[in-house]
Amino acid sequence: MDTKSKALYVTLISALIWGWAFISTKVLVEHLSSGVQVFVRYFIAFIFLFILLKLKESKTRLKKEDILLMTVTGILGISLCYFLATIALRTITPTTSGIINGTIPILTVLGEVIFFRKKISRKSTLGVFLSVLGVYIIVTGGVRREHFGGLSVGHILMFLSILSWVVYTFITKSLFVKYSSLAVITYQTFFGTIAIIPYVIYEGNFVEEIKLIFSDAVIYGNLLFLGIFCSTITYYAYNYGLAHLGVSTTSIFMNFVPAVTMLGSYLVLGEKITFFKFIGLIIIIISVFLVTTENMGVKDKRKRTIRRVLVK
Repeated sequence: MDTKSKALYVTLISALIWGWAFISTKVLVEHLSSGVQVFVRYFIAFIFLFILLKLKESKTRLKKEDILLMTVTGILGISLCYFLATIALRTITPTTSGIINGTIPILTVLGEVIFFRKKISRKSTLGVFLSVLGVYIIVTGGVRREHFGGLSVGHILMFLSILSWVVYTFITKSLFVKYSSLAVITYQTFFGTIAIIPYVIYEGNFVEEIKLIFSDAVIYGNLLFLGIFCSTITYYAYNYGLAHLGVSTTSIFMNFVPAVTMLGSYLVLGEKITFFKFIGLIIIIISVFLVTTENMGVKDKRKRTIRRVLVK
């Protein structure tokens, strides 16, 4: 399997796992404060990543000139992004959060077009349009009206969360020139975890909540899932996709998140899957297929061009 194909598959897997993150987070907000939940989740992730980095890249070191950039991206993509999302889930459902998360591709593409003047192919444009259409159908036809009866603080916080993620995505891309995907996410997780400590201290109930975590299998089970799978494996896979696919293509896979969250909400929380939700899911899958085949097509064109040059 070539590098680009591998990047497509691992990015898809990261989106599928992330879809379940909203379910686990919703379960945890009933037991833990937002600061403690995010801190413990990423502390677990950092330990796991640090060990992995030392085993695979023992000679990798963070350069002094990159500390500030790693800190900023760690705060944007980890502590701020997921801290806001965790608070939002106290007032809105996982399905609603997943759907709002589905606007990431359109925000990413708009950012590239506006700030980087990047040209998007017709096929990729169609894929983005269909992905947004799928999310729109789910929002307007598949979610109970009370979820969107008015713009709440939870909705605003969730939009701020994904805005933080989009900015993180653009800035992180530049770090791959010097560091591997594993090194980037390890250092970002470290700084992101450190950044959340002041709020944990402010909340003032860290010791009590740590005792609660170790006394409840549901709590520490969900934290392990969020820390190891959602905050380690998925970040590594997503950054791998950024490095080899680009921002627009990687971000569109995030539209699988609301579909997976919707399924998880049905299985775990008992939310119904309506006809409109199903149609939206199908459209989202088609949109990802279009972008995937577009990338494979670009790869094939490059191969044919190389062959023609060699023949001549």
